[in-house]
Amino acid sequence: MKQQNISDSVIAATLKSSTQPKCVAEAYDILGLIKEDKNDFDSAMYFFKQAETLLKQTGCGDSVLIKIYGDIAMLFYKKGDFANAQVYSLQLLHIAERIGDVYQTAIANTMVSQLFNEINQTEKALVYARNLMK
Repeated sequence: MKQQNISDSVIAATLKSSTQPKCVAEAYDILGLIKEDKNDFDSAMYFFKQAETLLKQTGCGDSVLIKIYGDIAMLFYKKGDFANAQVYSLQLLHIAERIGDVYQTAIANTMVSQLFNEINQTEKALVYARNLMK
């Protein structure tokens, strides 16, 4: 996770002033990460959801949602909300597999496996862990 520093705030402010929705979404994502680092989870979620909304409006398809879904999943994980973390992790996994992104597919399988492990569903956790070896 990024450490909050002045450059994050400056970058976010610069991107937020852009007329390009993807740039504004990136600014919201950065602001969300800053808030998450401060354990201000409600504000972080607000910024992540703003980014998600903008990214959906770009018409670029689901592939642009991979990063924000990972960030939202991690936020839910940190809050101990494993059910919602799993929802976003599975969305991330679905998109990554569909577009053939091997790296993000591995990350998502790891996340889902860990989430099942957290709720003591070891067999399901192993299914996703084994996916990493394919």
